[in-house]
Amino acid sequence: MSVGGKIENFWWIRGIAHPCKGKHWKLSEETKKKMSLSKIGKKPKNLSFIQKMPNKNFPTGSKHSNWKGGISLEGQKLRSSPIYTLWRINIIKRDDFTCLNCGKRGGLLEANHIYSFADYPQLRLDLNNGITLCKKCHNF
Repeated sequence: MSVGGKIENFWWIRGIAHPCKGKHWKLSEETKKKMSLSKIGKKPKNLSFIQKMPNKNFPTGSKHSNWKGGISLEGQKLRSSPIYTLWRINIIKRDDFTCLNCGKRGGLLEANHIYSFADYPQLRLDLNNGITLCKKCHNF
């Protein structure tokens, strides 16, 4: 009765009726409509899953103290471009699909810049400025 280490049909083992079976789950169209209309205009009780909107008086963009001239948009555009994807593929192929830090071959590999992407924009697509790291070494 186990599938992938999990107990299958736990409700049956515990002697509980299946939650989706029985007459109480077969609602008429009229009842469904009434239930739907009763929820109009009501807020959910738990709003923790909703991301709070930023304060309108909070400085954003060029007025924020951490503003760096909009360079992040340039970096995001480059990272999603085909030429950058080709750079990553060439780095990984050059290093024979092996992490140069721990020697692990294959798996989740990432191309890492030797000289920082943000600090050295002229070296972003230079093949000599990249090494292959596994995800574990790259996050370390």
